[in-house]
Amino acid sequence: MEKIALSIGEASYPEPFSIGLEYNPPVHVTWNIVHIGMQVPDSMQVYICATNCMRGVIMTAYEMGAEDRFACITLEESDILRGDMEKQIIDGVSESIRRYDKPLKAVIVFPVCIHKVLSTDLNYVYKTLRARFPDLIFMEAYMDPLSQKEGLPPDQRLRAVMYDGVQPLKCDGGVNLLGSEVVHDRYSDLCDLIKNRPLRQLQGMRYSDYLQLGASTLNICTYSGGDYGIQALSKRLNQDYLYLSSSFDYEEIDQQRTLLCERLGISAPEGEKEACEEALAALKGLLQDIEIVIDYVGITRPLSLARLLLDHGFHVTQVYLDTIFTEEKKDFDYLQAHYPHLTLLPTIHSHMRVYQNKDPDVLAIGPKAAYFRKTPHFVNMIENGGLWGYKGILGLCELMKEAYLEEKDPAVIVPRKGLGCECVL
Repeated sequence: MEKIALSIGEASYPEPFSIGLEYNPPVHVTWNIVHIGMQVPDSMQVYICATNCMRGVIMTAYEMGAEDRFACITLEESDILRGDMEKQIIDGVSESIRRYDKPLKAVIVFPVCIHKVLSTDLNYVYKTLRARFPDLIFMEAYMDPLSQKEGLPPDQRLRAVMYDGVQPLKCDGGVNLLGSEVVHDRYSDLCDLIKNRPLRQLQGMRYSDYLQLGASTLNICTYSGGDYGIQALSKRLNQDYLYLSSSFDYEEIDQQRTLLCERLGISAPEGEKEACEEALAALKGLLQDIEIVIDYVGITRPLSLARLLLDHGFHVTQVYLDTIFTEEKKDFDYLQAHYPHLTLLPTIHSHMRVYQNKDPDVLAIGPKAAYFRKTPHFVNMIENGGLWGYKGILGLCELMKEAYLEEKDPAVIVPRKGLGCECVL
């Protein structure tokens, strides 16, 4: 069998693994395009595809109890051969709107791969729909897995168009914290630093609140998957923009806190560095030499976290990731130089279907690491779980302590879709 586990000392940046045929582990806690799109208030989603592609998105909508905001136009072979795909989309979307019996402000339309293959004239489709329903916002999404490898992935495209209903308003000095599916609260420095201004996060918004995003002066994104969309929003509305990476390095945290405070026109307060040192020391005393493994689904900067924990004496042995993002390059270089035996493992390589072992004495940070190590001790989170800055480190220490003391069953928990999203199951 091809060697899968690599020491970071022998790994290459930015693609440490050669991945061909992919394995999709049964870990579904991340949000898919249905979950993400449902955050747009007073919206419905229309998918246009064959029944085999439809299965997953329909199930997600039903699991959320949001099937009444979901419509589909199923395609068969005869539909493709008829040569009037544009008319089918226009008629199908129009009928879906006419049947909709709830308040409706926006329609998110999802064509698929076949529409690209057939060179369907989507400009004509959207022009016709907008003329037919001038009071509605039509958001041009896509469900084309072909773009996973080339071009913008469907989730990143969606995070760009889902703000198309927002228009510039009279400025009220607010700050939008967007681009991710998690909420920042008591474990994020950002909430403290922005406490004297309106802070707007998308989750749970009414449509009137959604429109108020246009009154803010500054947009912040902390998740690389949302960076493209929030940059595009900022450019369209002429709003200031900051990408504040979710680092665990004190120096980088300080730099980003200072940058934000400059934009807010306030003095940067002292961070809680000493409190972090105390919390890390107490956690080390509790965990002793228990093995720790980290994945990129739970922690968006897994190498930054590995560096923090290793520098504080923790026994970090493995990091699960498929690529190394640009923002992790300095951490990669540092770990190569100081901890060359740290192991890197992919999550989607086909050999990972058998590269699993049950180990109750491991503490996993992230759902994929928990799945591959079959441990009952794990922190179940996605996209950093709203952790940011010094308070983020303090919050993670709490979550690691809780995971160490309280067992849970990964086989039951990590297959559930959309962590933190409404689910009726």
